[in-house]
Amino acid sequence: MRAIVIKFAVTSLAALLLSSCAMAPPAPKSFASLGQFEQYQLNTAIYRVRFTGDPDLSAATAEEIALLKAAKTTLDAGYRYFMVLDQTKSAPSRRTIVYPNEWYGGWNSPAWYGGYRGHGLNRPYYNRGWSGWNDPLYESVVYNLDPVDVSYTIKCSNTASQKGEEFDARLIMSSLGPKYYLNADGTPRVIVQAPNQKP
Repeated sequence: MRAIVIKFAVTSLAALLLSSCAMAPPAPKSFASLGQFEQYQLNTAIYRVRFTGDPDLSAATAEEIALLKAAKTTLDAGYRYFMVLDQTKSAPSRRTIVYPNEWYGGWNSPAWYGGYRGHGLNRPYYNRGWSGWNDPLYESVVYNLDPVDVSYTIKCSNTASQKGEEFDARLIMSSLGPKYYLNADGTPRVIVQAPNQKP
């Protein structure tokens, strides 16, 4: 009888923990939560902006976020246009390959190469090469190790040149801002996601 009571108590506690995980709301997303931002004023109208994102962020997305940060910096400083004087991007990320079972990873398994390759894209992907006689249960997954980093040196102004080399900060803010949790005027848009059903 005592064993049955203990088993029931453990089962009830597990169910309670699972339900609490299901009801816990996820952290709200915002522009500031996309990564780490840095901003330096180098001259009267020249700024250096930098964005560092998670390893699973693509280089194209990181460039858009850095460009949006440059537009926000321009508007916050009281300007309308900015020109990119210099751009710096991080080198391609190192990657690691994870196998469900290293003994079924074939010649590319961690047993042969340590599960590491020094080149890659900026998102995890499934390696569909030879692996466990092509058994889908033994497909490998590739993860990036290094964060993606983009920096811009910009020169701000209130007039556009005849060559049209400047970016319109207002246009960038209105087009890219909603995509990355900013309003057209640069104020934050905090998005609260629906509760996650998984603990």
